Amino acid sequence: MSVRVPVDVAFCLSKGLDVKEWVRLGLVDFVTIGVHWCGKPDMPVEKFRNNLGAPQIPIYATIDDGGYRPREVYTQGQRRGMASHIYAQGGNGIYLFNYFLGGGYDGATGAGSVVSRAIGVPLLHELGSPETLRNRNKIFSLDDGASAAYGYSPDTPLPLTVSAEKPSAATVYVGDAIKENAPVEAVLFVRTNRPDSIVVRVNETGITQQKPEYVALFDRGNNLSGDEAVYAWTIPVSALRQGVNTVSFRTGGDALTVMRVEIALKYGEVETNGYF
Repeated sequence: MSVRVPVDVAFCLSKGLDVKEWVRLGLVDFVTIGVHWCGKPDMPVEKFRNNLGAPQIPIYATIDDGGYRPREVYTQGQRRGMASHIYAQGGNGIYLFNYFLGGGYDGATGAGSVVSRAIGVPLLHELGSPETLRNRNKIFSLDDGASAAYGYSPDTPLPLTVSAEKPSAATVYVGDAIKENAPVEAVLFVRTNRPDSIVVRVNETGITQQKPEYVALFDRGNNLSGDEAVYAWTIPVSALRQGVNTVSFRTGGDALTVMRVEIALKYGEVETNGYF
């Protein structure tokens, strides 16, 4: 017997869902956490477990079919990144919502693209454990606020106001054990409400090598509106760590808004190590 509940213990109780009491009474065998409709790419599994106060109960976390505002179907790389995040935070398993086998979404796998949004049996096999995710290409993402529903306020710094006066920061959780198994390349993607010069640091390391061609190659420029812009930088792999990574921003001019932050880890070519 399982229950699927929101991702915050206090919010559950505010809605009349006393998960602590259910677990204390032995009414459930495991708990599954998730959000409504739009997925949450940075599931707070560790925080939920700590607040639940029941280390013995298995916790599964939801990978939805899509997220972001406006809504986008998650790519294969994003799904792997979400699964890695969940396992690294102590999750016992994955709950897949709207995972359409034998159909579903067409993949953006045309010439020049490293991205696929197609879902199916091969990807299903990869998401089952940290071992099957090892050496697979991934994208780790922050919740941009799309997971808000029924009064739930996402635990996210986005959208983030950035100015020239002082740096603003967001943290991205990377689930992979980078020091033990280093990727061949790491890429930072940032979406802003308008173009401007941006100074970026990752864990106190200055990031300067821009790769504008990666925005289209990795399909990170979807659903741009108005003056919105997307930037891509390569990150020295040595600057990253498993767990929390701090990304700080400072503008070269007027204040702007950071709307999305993503870190892609490349372990090899997409034909052998998986589409992003």
